[in-house]
Amino acid sequence: MGRTPHNMSGVPVHVTEEIVDYRRSVNQFVGSSDLVLELGSAQGLTCALLAAAAAKAVGIDKSPEQHRISVERFPRATHANLTFIHADAFDVRAALALGVPFTKLYIDVSGNRVVGDVIELIGAYEKAFPSLELIVVKCFPFKRLLLNCSVWPAAEGEGEMGASRTKNGDKQVEKWSYSDPHGTSVALVLCLLGVGFAWLRVSRAK
Repeated sequence: MGRTPHNMSGVPVHVTEEIVDYRRSVNQFVGSSDLVLELGSAQGLTCALLAAAAAKAVGIDKSPEQHRISVERFPRATHANLTFIHADAFDVRAALALGVPFTKLYIDVSGNRVVGDVIELIGAYEKAFPSLELIVVKCFPFKRLLLNCSVWPAAEGEGEMGASRTKNGDKQVEKWSYSDPHGTSVALVLCLLGVGFAWLRVSRAK
């Protein structure tokens, strides 16, 4: 899959470190009309929580064993709005083939995954699904990176790291949420990292 630059107009990205915060975010960000996709659904517990809060939830995982367990654990007979797909998270076409205009994207492709891989997923799905309103990521290195990042010089009225805003502009501070209302801070980090990782790959290929 080729590199896809982050959309600088900004789908808000919230980055968590612990599974408890990742799952706690469901109550904060997912509503009854949402269509949610989770990449790295593992044995299905988080995806089941998403389905309980949303209109529909789909989990994707590349492990045959994890997929088997999730399907057996949460059968369609008792979880009609919950679907599990055996596919690689990087196979965006598999997600597009579902024909669902997802509004929320959750990503948990191993909590210590290389940041570049997570950035690639964010960019690819943001481009493939213009219906996305919000992305939630569980990634320990990504959160630690953002904690050490800032935009300088800051533009007047620019959001701060560690803060998010609702659509009406009200400020909400969450210690586990790292996003900028217009995607500016996070998008800048994503863009710079994307360029850096692309340069690194080219350098290694020489």
